[in-house]
Amino acid sequence: MKYEEIMPYGELLSDAFFLMIAVPVLYVFYFSTGIAYRFFVDRYWVCIKNARVKVFDLEYRAGRLYKLYNRMLKSAGELVLIVFSIILALALSWRLAIVLVLILWVSFYIFYYKAVLRDDHARLTIFRVSPKQFVEYSSSLSFILYFFVIVYDVWFFDLGIFSAIFLVLLSRVTFQSLNRLLGESIVLVRLFTA
Repeated sequence: MKYEEIMPYGELLSDAFFLMIAVPVLYVFYFSTGIAYRFFVDRYWVCIKNARVKVFDLEYRAGRLYKLYNRMLKSAGELVLIVFSIILALALSWRLAIVLVLILWVSFYIFYYKAVLRDDHARLTIFRVSPKQFVEYSSSLSFILYFFVIVYDVWFFDLGIFSAIFLVLLSRVTFQSLNRLLGESIVLVRLFTA
């Protein structure tokens, strides 16, 4: 079997071009949002440094709100990264993008009700893991499940090799973002309820 039969030249060019465009755009977006975040947050918090703020009939020191604000912005950044990853996956394969959304949704639902609403001393599952460990291990298992879906798509639905490699790397970043988002959610629940 010739190499051209395994990897058609046209697919190689289109996938390589997409990767050449997508990776720098993603990094420029990541850097610019980080710089804009620091600029606006620093300007905003200088104004209310020692203030007391009322939120939902509860009074907080600005320092505590600063912690909440930072955690919420980190969570929002992870959420934006997840959404952007879904959009990139959609550009490569609508089937795999739908599967990614489904796995993320089910994972988030299970994580939230199984781990986020529990205290740090709770032990989950038969393996007696903490909520943070549960989120970390489960997101890794979700990645492995998605990896097998990608392999299935390559095998039976003619997904290109470069697209598959890009989707594997993209999904790893996505599930790491889900892990960090849920880790931040655990801390946010503790800060709001304390």
